[in-house]
Amino acid sequence: MSSQHTAAGGKCLKVRWGLSGSGKSGGLRLAIVVYCDARLVKLVGAWRRRADPGDDEFEDAFREG
Repeated sequence: MSSQHTAAGGKCLKVRWGLSGSGKSGGLRLAIVVYCDARLVKLVGAWRRRADPGDDEFEDAFREG
């Protein structure tokens, strides 16, 4: 999935964002689409890390975003 692209040519990325003081299970998981030519970054999904989103949830976010 790390090399997946959208129909519009954006690159799909899964990002872990740690929050200070929240421990290993704290923080966020983000689904981001990057359009390099347009210099545009689009946040298409966000979950608390504890929710541990699966590949299906990321794929849905990328498809809908």
